[in-house]
Amino acid sequence: MAEPSILEMQGARPAKPAAPMSIYINRWITGLVTQRNPFVQSGGRPDYRFYGGRPDTLIDGLNMEVTNSGTLKRRPGFSSFSSGTFPSALLSAYSFIQILPGGSTSLSIMASTKSKVYTVTSGATTQLFSNADGVQAQTFFHGVGKYLYFGHGGSDLKKWANDAQSVTNWGIVAAGGSGSSTSAYAGAGQTDTISGGSSSQTGVGSSFANVSIGSETIYGQGYSSQGPWSSGSNTQVLDGVYATCDVSFDALGGTDYEETDYLRITGLGLSLPGGATVTGVAVTLQGLTTAKLSGAGSAAWVDGHVQLVKSNVIQSTDRGLTGAGWGGTNNYGSSSDTWYGVVAGDIDSNFGVAVTAAGQVTAGGTELTPTYRVFIDYVAITVYYTTPSLSWTTPNGIAGAPNHGGSPAYTSITLSGTSPNLRAITYGFSVSGGVVGIGLVLAGYTSGGSFTVNAQLMTGGVAVSSVKTATFNGGGAGADTSITLGGSTDNWGYAWSTTAVNSSGGNIAVQLTVTSGASATCNFDSAQLVVYTSTALSSPGFSGTGLTGTYQYCYCLGNSVSGHVGSPSNIITVTPSNQGVQLSVTGSTADAQVNQLRVFRTKAGGAIFYEVPSLVTSYSTGTQTVTDTTADGNLLTQNIAPTGLTNNPPPAGMTVYEFHANRLWGAVGNIVYYATGPDIVLGNPQEAFNPLNTFVFPTNVYGLLSTSQGLLVFTADDVHIIRGTISATAAIAGASGVVFYARQFIPNLGVLSYNAVWQEGNQIYVFSNTSQLVQIDATGVNEPGFAIGDLLGLINPANAVVTSHVGGSKDKAVYVSDGNSTIYRLNPNQAPEGGPVWSAKATVTGGVGWIGSLYTALGTRQLLIAQGGSGTNHLFYRNPNLYSDNGTAYSCYATLGNLVLALPGQLADVHFITTEAVATGTKPAVSVLLDEISGTFEALPNSVNDPPDLSASNSLYANRFYLTQGQAPVVTRSVQIKVSFPAEASPNELLTLTVNAALYPE
Repeated sequence: MAEPSILEMQGARPAKPAAPMSIYINRWITGLVTQRNPFVQSGGRPDYRFYGGRPDTLIDGLNMEVTNSGTLKRRPGFSSFSSGTFPSALLSAYSFIQILPGGSTSLSIMASTKSKVYTVTSGATTQLFSNADGVQAQTFFHGVGKYLYFGHGGSDLKKWANDAQSVTNWGIVAAGGSGSSTSAYAGAGQTDTISGGSSSQTGVGSSFANVSIGSETIYGQGYSSQGPWSSGSNTQVLDGVYATCDVSFDALGGTDYEETDYLRITGLGLSLPGGATVTGVAVTLQGLTTAKLSGAGSAAWVDGHVQLVKSNVIQSTDRGLTGAGWGGTNNYGSSSDTWYGVVAGDIDSNFGVAVTAAGQVTAGGTELTPTYRVFIDYVAITVYYTTPSLSWTTPNGIAGAPNHGGSPAYTSITLSGTSPNLRAITYGFSVSGGVVGIGLVLAGYTSGGSFTVNAQLMTGGVAVSSVKTATFNGGGAGADTSITLGGSTDNWGYAWSTTAVNSSGGNIAVQLTVTSGASATCNFDSAQLVVYTSTALSSPGFSGTGLTGTYQYCYCLGNSVSGHVGSPSNIITVTPSNQGVQLSVTGSTADAQVNQLRVFRTKAGGAIFYEVPSLVTSYSTGTQTVTDTTADGNLLTQNIAPTGLTNNPPPAGMTVYEFHANRLWGAVGNIVYYATGPDIVLGNPQEAFNPLNTFVFPTNVYGLLSTSQGLLVFTADDVHIIRGTISATAAIAGASGVVFYARQFIPNLGVLSYNAVWQEGNQIYVFSNTSQLVQIDATGVNEPGFAIGDLLGLINPANAVVTSHVGGSKDKAVYVSDGNSTIYRLNPNQAPEGGPVWSAKATVTGGVGWIGSLYTALGTRQLLIAQGGSGTNHLFYRNPNLYSDNGTAYSCYATLGNLVLALPGQLADVHFITTEAVATGTKPAVSVLLDEISGTFEALPNSVNDPPDLSASNSLYANRFYLTQGQAPVVTRSVQIKVSFPAEASPNELLTLTVNAALYPE
């Protein structure tokens, strides 16, 4: 049965003579809905049949908003936030609320271009910092207490305190720096072999979706589908916790056939090695059972469909329909069954299986209506595959300095996946002093594609360091290219001793993965290792009397203002005999914040380094000599040296900062780092980054958000979560709490822009890598952007910017920008009905780049946008009391439709359209598009007061627009209505719209 027309909903009936009816719209609460059939307004079937539909649905518009009060109004304009300008486009801004001693606060607005950081006031922009490394990228900010921490493109990592008016390094490097370096080339190479042969992997699904199959025919009978399934993730473990689906039967005088919806299981955690060939796939269903919930009669149950899922699409090959009972365990496929022809490239997070169960009830003369619950406890897929053998050729070709293919020749491998390890050994180091950094230089060339190089350092034949990653591509035979990993202050996350560096048995391990090209060749010519050492604290002399026993010493560099200290220098051991210990400190640092030399010592025969109070002195470059005669009982036992790497500065390249679990977090590529924080023994908790405090994710990290559930990590492919309250180091030291751990949180929801994630209270808005606006809250993930998904799909996800703004109950919304010219506004919970409502798009005069909602004064929040051209870049704010963009007026309009006034076989006489608008600026103009879904609108230039028999209102523009000047009405079946206002700085606001028409048969 067809839905009623919109005139019929108002009570019109086709008859002659026809009585006109009015479609009266006085609440604009549906908003813009473009992803739909243009003849169907938003809303469900009950809206159409019982509540008059949603005739206020917009199909198009420009620069008009559905206000939070339910009217249509010209959007507010943007005014200059500061009279100062910027030399290039702004990429980010931040509100720094500084907590001063005594608990008072101050607020500073920070803004960054591709190379500079500024403080911004209403009257000026003041350059605070200019990057020194040539990197041109976005700056990231985060304030904690007194300090603002920021990183320009992640390279220049700095901190700033407004009251001090100075910028210093974020963190202090280890004492002593890199006083000297020693390098050596590999003396030999060894290669592991990845043996070929047969193998298998079994995966269990971590996500599910309910997909209706509609009507199916099984065993010659018509089955109808029912659902949905619930708790599909319960199929991960065979534990008596089930995924379930309820199915109802109705049989009278025959047989009723019913089938569940598909239960689709994906996210299996399968990852085949490079070069693998799939030979078969097997599916296991366990814990299959049913239970009757109610009703008379019994159902017989068998298996339904069992089909593989590729790229989230259910494939046609079906291994179900076997008639196997729905009980116990069912197996499908085998080690030699590739179903539709599965290949290794299909095995990803979107690969899986979809299954159904089918039942039947046969009745005689009595109606049988049982309801059953269908159970599945466990679903698994086993993929069988073969792999070729892989090994590097001419492993000793990596030995010695580059010889461009001489003897021995290059060490080479050709592959389409991941290589075995290549180990370079026998470097023959004999270093002394403290090891402060290690660099690795690999030389050679590639052909046919590029590689991701994963390198680790080894000692005694065992890999001990963190993994470092770089891209290797280019060069040619006899024309090597090179890459460098690590450096003069990089210890690769390992506390190196001279013994570990000097040991034999191998010092590096290199593994490659092809990142482009179906098959590529890597040729290594040499592997040079550079060890940077410091002898900043050297063997002492002795003088006078004082100490007896065996002591160990180290020192740290410090800052008296922040109270922070860096990681310690090398350690020396001395054994005085009733003598004062003279320490010779040699070193230099370019870090201007360093103004303290802080010396630490063990008690006689002890192992804990306590501060020597008499040796907290001013630091100067060159060589300093200090003398220690402090008795063990006078050491500052409350000040313990931050031994190891716990007080290292944050890693270079760190971006996307967040404060969580009482510490700062950030990311470098796909690695998340966290500060030592409250686990620190001495120094500023937010400046100490132990390089061992990391989590590695499969793809690059674009956002971090602290929630009550944990720290959400937004990557290019998925959302992960880090839970826990303390670090592993703190746990070892005896602290209580859950150690940090990471797990996948939301699969297949990735982002590609640092600005695509925004948190507003317990709501998180994400512009995904598939150009969808999704919302994450306690109920799960939903898509408020679906209504205009076709428009959002035009936005490049790498350029998207999302923000939420709350400027009071009348001005709160979520905004999505394409980073160029267009903004879309969403009220996520429109009164009085609730639910997401989109306004027409806004095109800001002069364009729009970055957009964000910031506190611009304590208690005052404003929506800011960045725009401008060469040398004229500005920061603007949304001005709710002004309706021009920096003095430039703009036009606006909203289009309703299509209003389906009559169904086939009917016609509608459209007599007139009325508008009621606030009496300000120009009266609204009305134009119509009849019986079309696109085309040129016909203006209705003439209007009279509405109603014509009454005097005109002083506060309203109440106008009636007749569709014809003559007596004959306009006949149509559907209409789009455009209400427009000219370019003027006026708060034009449409309150109501009415369509008066009559319905009659053809």
